[in-house]
Amino acid sequence: MSEPVVNETAQVARTFAFFDVDDTVVRIKTMFSFQDYYYTHTGLLPSLLGKRKAQRFEARRQGYLAVGRPREDLNRMYYRTWRGRRPEEVAELARRWYDQTRAMPGGLYFPGALRALREHQDAGHEIVFVSGSMVDILRPIADELGVTCLLATRVVAENGRYTGEIVPPQTIGAGKAEAVRTFLADAGAAGADCWAYGDDRSDVPMLSEVGHPVLVSDRAEIAELARERGWRLVRP
Repeated sequence: MSEPVVNETAQVARTFAFFDVDDTVVRIKTMFSFQDYYYTHTGLLPSLLGKRKAQRFEARRQGYLAVGRPREDLNRMYYRTWRGRRPEEVAELARRWYDQTRAMPGGLYFPGALRALREHQDAGHEIVFVSGSMVDILRPIADELGVTCLLATRVVAENGRYTGEIVPPQTIGAGKAEAVRTFLADAGAAGADCWAYGDDRSDVPMLSEVGHPVLVSDRAEIAELARERGWRLVRP
């Protein structure tokens, strides 16, 4: 009796769960929290001059928000302040920042989102972070949670220092959707079989790329958005 033929090239379909990070998985805006830490832990007289730098940056950020500048503009302004920073120094400071931040009162992680993330891992789904925050900042969080794939901001480095310019695509709004589409195509995976989690209307393009979109929020406007679109809502 002949042996059954096995297709050795057949691959098991991969399923992904894409998670926004800031205000979805963690309670903070990671890039701005790290910026404050960086200013107050580097340079000359960081406790004094660094604090002033942090205050000037925050004033500039609030100015962008006050006039309704797009998030893409805010992110470009933010990363241009990184010009001249050394990648290895940033990575080391990000580790120290995380060790301090993870002990914040009330906890760093949202229980609802963390529970969903663990359920996906238990089901064998691969977790992907999708964020406008930078890979260096998110790496300690990803390592803590066992996440290996990050579709997040990368800053151009030349001659051992960051230039302040962003490597495209910019992973905000429509850029998140573009990054997810490219990722799925490269992985040979179907978006219809995947999940995505976000907390804001700006995450709608990314959530629309998958078959199982989930909004994570306790805000009334986001609950209404979930009802309008027939999407699942998870309390953070």
